[in-house]
Amino acid sequence: MLHNSKSVVDRRPIDPPPIIQLVVHDPLDPFSQSYTTSPAFIMQAVLMDECGKITLHHIKGHRAMAMAGSMVSPLHTLRDTSMVQGAYFVFSDLSVRMEGAFRLHTMIL
Repeated sequence: MLHNSKSVVDRRPIDPPPIIQLVVHDPLDPFSQSYTTSPAFIMQAVLMDECGKITLHHIKGHRAMAMAGSMVSPLHTLRDTSMVQGAYFVFSDLSVRMEGAFRLHTMIL
């Protein structure tokens, strides 16, 4: 639990941690596969309401953030369970600080 001067705020880890694979396939672009090794790609995770319409930045009635942990991930070159190399964004330490049902929206910056 996280403590502050006014209240106690829970941390509920997102488990399993979100891992998003970047797949680029453009038959007209001969360089499309090179994008999956670019260090320039960064992905951001944002907590949304259950319908995916409202972004939840803070806990209602508090100054505390609704989500904790690293909300951005660089592109990692990893191997999947079949030992095939791929490009992945890994969010290993995200947690939500309030009860409810939510969606996690991700976007490449």
